[in-house]
Amino acid sequence: MAPTSPPPSLPGALDPSELRARVLALAEPADRALEETLKSHVPYIEQVSRYIIFSGGKRLRPVLYLLAAAAAGGQGQARHAAIFEYLHAATLLHDDVIDEAGLRRGRPAARTKYGNDAVILVGDFLFSKSYSLAAEVADHRFVTALTDCTTIMAEGQVLELLFTGDFDLSEDDYRRIIESKTAVLIAAACQMGAIFAGASNEAVAAFYDYGLDLGMAFQMVDDALDYVGTEHEFGKPVGHDLAEGKITLPFIFARENWPPPRPPIPRPRPRPRSWCAKRAGWPTPLSAPGTTPPPPKRPWSPYWARASLPPTWRPCWPWLPTWCSAAPRPGFFGKFSASYRKKPPTPSWGHDRIILI
Repeated sequence: MAPTSPPPSLPGALDPSELRARVLALAEPADRALEETLKSHVPYIEQVSRYIIFSGGKRLRPVLYLLAAAAAGGQGQARHAAIFEYLHAATLLHDDVIDEAGLRRGRPAARTKYGNDAVILVGDFLFSKSYSLAAEVADHRFVTALTDCTTIMAEGQVLELLFTGDFDLSEDDYRRIIESKTAVLIAAACQMGAIFAGASNEAVAAFYDYGLDLGMAFQMVDDALDYVGTEHEFGKPVGHDLAEGKITLPFIFARENWPPPRPPIPRPRPRPRSWCAKRAGWPTPLSAPGTTPPPPKRPWSPYWARASLPPTWRPCWPWLPTWCSAAPRPGFFGKFSASYRKKPPTPSWGHDRIILI
């Protein structure tokens, strides 16, 4: 098969390599902002935070914040873009404790190195750090959006816990879980970028809807990779969701479409018209005058009668006509079978007397 040519690009569209370069260029300021703002009086907190934040990641949420601010006519600050990476890192730390995960982003999870207690407390620190950065923005909508986001994320975490192990989970409930747990943070990054740029409420709502749809698609792909991906490209063990009882979209689709629909059962072929006419007693073309009658059936013979008997009865064939009468009684062979029945005793005259006392 000849290789297919790539689809034609739209006028003004960016080349994929150029698009990737621009995204990475936006991620660099976010990394520098993380380095600058990740400060604590307790060095141990910085050590645990750096382990999870700088262990990889796509910086998707900070980049979306900066892109949304630019699309709304403003210019976002990389310092505030760090808010969403802190929130994301905090949720990862808490998820690893709940799921008892041993691998995260291709390396041992933080809980395996620092313990569950330290990881939970550092996650709380990162939550607080994100709020302290959001408080620097004068527009009250900025902090309000962040508060609404974290509230819904906490509800989504509890919702997922309640539905764990429920193999009858519906697709609507699954969408509620991923919307509350994952998509809402991506939606908040787009929403708060538009707020920082001073966009109207209608434009802010549009950015939020875009981010919500993007977050839903992102999580659905992530759930699919848990079934078909590899540990090397996925960064964590595959098949982990199902092993923990977390029902995702691939499982729901497989459950709803299994077993596959059966092919339709073929209807029986209709009887020929001659057979129906014969059963009803109507004249058929073969029985009409001037036509050739059908060939006669095979005549009866003792040989065929013997052949129709069960194999164990065939040696007795010569004596069966003698044992059977012309008007057989109920039973297999008339008198032969009736002679072996036990007849009830005939009562005598003494049994029929009536004694009056």
